[in-house]
Order: sequence, then structure tokens, then C-alpha cells
Amino acid sequence: MGRKMPFAYYEKEKREISVDEAREKLITKSLSCITESCRVPIIYIGPSERNYSNRVSRVKDYFKLKTNKKPHADNCKYNTKGQLKIFARDSEGVLTSLENGEFNFRLNLITSSLKSEKTKCFTDEDASIQGLANPSTKKYESKGKIDPYLSTMHKILKLRSEIESNSELIDLVNLSFGGQNISWGNFYYPEEHYKKCYNYVVKKKAVHPICLEGIIDGIKEPSDKFPFYSVSLTKPRVDNIDKDGIKRIPSVSITLYNESTIKYIQSEMAKGKENIAFYSELKVKSNHYGLEVEYLNIIGSINHKQQVHIF
Repeated sequence: MGRKMPFAYYEKEKREISVDEAREKLITKSLSCITESCRVPIIYIGPSERNYSNRVSRVKDYFKLKTNKKPHADNCKYNTKGQLKIFARDSEGVLTSLENGEFNFRLNLITSSLKSEKTKCFTDEDASIQGLANPSTKKYESKGKIDPYLSTMHKILKLRSEIESNSELIDLVNLSFGGQNISWGNFYYPEEHYKKCYNYVVKKKAVHPICLEGIIDGIKEPSDKFPFYSVSLTKPRVDNIDKDGIKRIPSVSITLYNESTIKYIQSEMAKGKENIAFYSELKVKSNHYGLEVEYLNIIGSINHKQQVHIF
């Protein structure tokens, strides 16, 4: 399937064009991949809209493969499998290539890294946002082998944001945790599957990291009662009522425990970006609003900037 592309090679004029130019000049034919050694046929996909509970979000236009039967060349930067091979090479064992052409991701290494980050002390700067009287002078961002593990996961989040749908990584990436195999579908949840995520965590009592994707609804600043920043995601639109007469609405929030992550999110939002993907161990709880509405709360926690991708 390959990744979404912001540029295309316009065969008719033998030059590269952007998505903006294709939209403005209605260029929809004679398009191919910009990689010279690839040049597989591609097509233009126009902008669209997605409905949420309290807003309508615009999905930007892009170029994509004309047909999955003609994939990108193996050495093309838009070839998903090729990118995963590069990630695996630099991952120090957290992502490995399998003989069948698929990949295995060792979630237990990510869990160990996240626990290590959680137990570290805050820097003076991070502690100041919580009002701590005697902050540690230790560095909050870790060094050593933890970096390849978390950075590999971050690369995969970024790659997923550039792919049209979840199906390609479902076919390519398997995850292992504590001797169990975890499917990609039980690890990565876009907003239309928040309810599925909630049910999975409740039923499986999942302790492995889970990734959620959505749109940032707002950032709540620290207060006397809760001394950390938190980010809320836009709630999906829910029209269906369950058989017991209750409408169940998923609600996702993230608690941020270091200032570098807050600054990263705010700086990217200032550029007009509003989509977020993050991975974390999750907590879930529900609360009723009146007799007919129940909120399914999903709560993540961020201890390292590499846990978040804004796009």
C-alpha cells in the first residue's frame, strides 16, 4: 500500500509537483512516484472531512499508489517494508526481521524502558512545573540503550501516520509481550476504535503499552489539585445506543510528566498540527452522566517525549 506522498512526478511535464499544485491545477493523471528508481503510478486523493462529537476535522489531500498490485520499489523511501528494515537495523533488537518477510516488535523492552523513565527524577525545569521544593539535578532524558528502544517505537508511530490505513502494518508487524503474541490491531487504535480499546483493556487486563491516535481537543494546565499538564483528545461521534439504553462515549486523556513533551506538543500545535499518536500503559474507568450516558475514560501517561508524535 505504501505511504501517503506530498509530492509526485508529473510525467507530462517531466517535473515534480506538490499536492497543492495538483489540487489547484486539477492534475490527476500522468503521475508517478518521485523516486527516480521507482516511478510507480500514483494518484491524487482530495481532501475530506471527519465528524467528531464537537467538531468537523479536515483530512489533508495526498498522493497514493494507483494500485496495490504495483508497489513501490524495494529501495524507495515510500516502501513501508523497506522502512521497517531500516528501523530494525538500528533498533538494537527491539524490532527484528523474520524469515517470512514480517517483523517482530518486543514490547517487553519498551515496557522496561518506560518503567525506567517513570522512576527517574525530574530536572529542575520539570520539577518547577509541579512546585517541588527540592528537585533533583539528574538528567530526565535517559541515555544508553533506552534511546534505541523508544526512538524505534517513535519511528513506527511516525511511519503509521504516513500510511493510509492500519491494514498494512497489521500484515507486517507482530508484537510479543511476556511470551504472548499481540496483534497490531490490539496495539494500535485510531479514534473510531476507542471503544474497542477500552473493552480490550478491561477484558484482557492489558499491561502492555498501547498506542492511540486522535485529534487534540485541549491542554489543561497544572493546578493546586493536580500538578501536571494533561491533554484531552476529541471524542468520537457516537450515534448508537447500546441494548441497555445507554450511550457509551469513549474519552481519552493523557497526563504529561515532563516539560519537554509539553513544549514539543505546544510548538507543533502552533504550526497548525492537531493530530497525535502516543503509546503508554493505559488505565480505564467509567462514569455515568445522568441515566442514559456513560463515559468510558481511557487515561495514558507520558514520561518521555519519544512516546508522542504530533502530525
